[in-house]
Amino acid sequence: MAIAIVSTYPPNQCGIGEFASYLRQGLIELGEIDVPVIAVSDSYITNYGNEVVHQIKSDNWSDYENAINYLNSDAINAVIIQHEYSIYGGVTCNYINLFIQQIKKPVFITFHSILTDSGIFGLSSIANFCDKVVALSEKGKHILASIHNIPSEKIVVIPNGVPVYPTQSKEELKERLMLSNRTTAITFGLLGPGKGIELVLQAIPYIIKSHPEFLYLIIGATHPKVLQSNGETYRNELFNIVNRLKINNYVRFIPYYLSDREIMDYLQAADIYITPYQTIEQNSSATLTYAAYVGKACLSTPYYYAQELLSDGCGFLFPFNDIKALRSGLRYLVAYPHVRMSIGNAAKEKTKNYSWIECAKKYLDLVKS
Repeated sequence: MAIAIVSTYPPNQCGIGEFASYLRQGLIELGEIDVPVIAVSDSYITNYGNEVVHQIKSDNWSDYENAINYLNSDAINAVIIQHEYSIYGGVTCNYINLFIQQIKKPVFITFHSILTDSGIFGLSSIANFCDKVVALSEKGKHILASIHNIPSEKIVVIPNGVPVYPTQSKEELKERLMLSNRTTAITFGLLGPGKGIELVLQAIPYIIKSHPEFLYLIIGATHPKVLQSNGETYRNELFNIVNRLKINNYVRFIPYYLSDREIMDYLQAADIYITPYQTIEQNSSATLTYAAYVGKACLSTPYYYAQELLSDGCGFLFPFNDIKALRSGLRYLVAYPHVRMSIGNAAKEKTKNYSWIECAKKYLDLVKS
């Protein structure tokens, strides 16, 4: 059968686009030959792969109409849509409602962000025109059902998948990435305000008093939309904190959009993963999922997904903006390798079925059910 995917898509630097690309790859590996993509973006892109059969400029309704005609043709059997509040244009994002209403094929939608304000952008009205809704976590499902009034039987939980690469020796990776003899913590992802990285930086002087081998890696380019509106203001603020605290030898910036293979190498070489995000309303995190899958000791603020993933001894949580709790937890993890190993192994066991091929199988089963 032909399953079309509607989403942002590489080379667009976007986590949702990476998700769609891996989902498509997984479906193909499972034997689905025809998985065309309708790519959504703020502008037209000239270097998409051949799998992209239509482009939608997010604020151009005629592009949506062209895509609708294609999706309603005999060429397509089902449609999987990736939803994020900022992707689909129009006043208050109503284009997504109009778009889905006119698709005459089975529609399955993944909600990547799920806010607890039921009046925002009408997730319930979107869900009304879909055959099934996918949440990336149990908490996301709960919010969709209890606050957005989507019938629970219509919601399926499928976690964010993880790309799998051949394992390598941690020692060899540390040497290649110039991390030898350093106890390394890492945060990666598109950079922007709200990441909370400044809190980690403020904890480092306390850590290095007793652990001068500590190193903190901050990996990722600035989010394209943040770069467009504010330039490198946030990254420069982080640079200023590093200089003011005189911790230049304990912090390393890698300000590039790395491939997932490169990211996984850094994760496998690291000892600790930190997500110090500053808002509770985050129901999924690809970065935290990746870190748990490879067995890292994870330290995080208690946003919804972290509460769920790191429960049952799979990680440590510290309260939002609590510098004392952060530095205490981080120092403990740096000091005790056996604790890192224990909680890392628990996280790895919990996420052992999160590979992309297994997640794609769940989507395929959903479409064919």
